[in-house]
Amino acid sequence: KCQGIPKVATFEPIFKITIIIHHRIENWLRILRQVNHEIQNQIVTYRWL
Repeated sequence: KCQGIPKVATFEPIFKITIIIHHRIENWLRILRQVNHEIQNQIVTYRWL
């Protein structure tokens, strides 16, 4: 019965790490979208020039 407690204790930090990684991936995707949007805007302005 006591063996279940360490599993939860070791699982909790892994869960926190996955949340941190998930947030970092979301931030990277947001940055990539902004960069992509800016590049597309520059391409459009170059076409008008």
